[in-house]
Amino acid sequence: MHAFATTPWAKVAAIAGRQHGRVTGAQLEAAGLRRGAVQHAVAIGRLHREHYGVYAVGHRAPSDHGRWMSAVLACGHDCALSHRSGARLLRIGRSEGPVPDVTCPGKRARPGVCTHRGPLDGDIMVRDGIPVTTVARTIVDLAHERDEDEVRRMVREAQYLRLFNLEATRVAAARRSTTLLTRLLEDMTITSSELDVAFVDLIKRFPPPKAQKRLIGHRVDYVWERERVAVELDGYNAHVSLDAFQRDRSQGNALQLAGWLLLRFTWDDVHRRPRATLATLRNALRR
Repeated sequence: MHAFATTPWAKVAAIAGRQHGRVTGAQLEAAGLRRGAVQHAVAIGRLHREHYGVYAVGHRAPSDHGRWMSAVLACGHDCALSHRSGARLLRIGRSEGPVPDVTCPGKRARPGVCTHRGPLDGDIMVRDGIPVTTVARTIVDLAHERDEDEVRRMVREAQYLRLFNLEATRVAAARRSTTLLTRLLEDMTITSSELDVAFVDLIKRFPPPKAQKRLIGHRVDYVWERERVAVELDGYNAHVSLDAFQRDRSQGNALQLAGWLLLRFTWDDVHRRPRATLATLRNALRR
């Protein structure tokens, strides 16, 4: 048993077990396999070449984690999965390109990999054994490529998963900011009281609502009782909890079932889309 554990292939199996079934040529050599042995293993199907110098051990069953691990290994030890592929691994993004995205300090073209050039000091974490850019860095990178709705959706998902760090995102954004990111981070510093003041100023020509009214066991920000319209203001809180998220959904369901129309407005709705927000509220009150 002990003798088997020290054989080259036992060492390869141990490495592959930590790397989603993938190994590099350098790791094979370090395990004691010479070039001829590697070539023979490829010929008989014991190793399967996926990238130059990267092999799948034993099989080529499709696996996202294996595909991502293989791409990172192909680019080098100082590289990390990033952009849309990184967002998928971190579970804050849904879509991905045709090949994995990998960021390296020096751009290294690799067939079958979309490589990005950029420094990674302090911006790498490990998820499921795969080096990947941090949540903050991933959001910043994608803010340069994706539209505002997608970036905001990623931030919301990161908050829901308790992965979002506002200060870390600010630091990452300071190195490579965009107008979208600047606006997003400004919104996230808006306090509830500031949002309240802005909303009250926006609806000053409407019949005054009741504030902080309790309805069927839930406290609601603003209520027009006769029209049975309720409004909740959603601050872009960087510390959203799963309990708060669930509580908001339960509250909305209960109010809807009781015959109330519940509207939710954000700082963007109040500050950047005031006409659309007023039109929505006006139509609700006229029902």
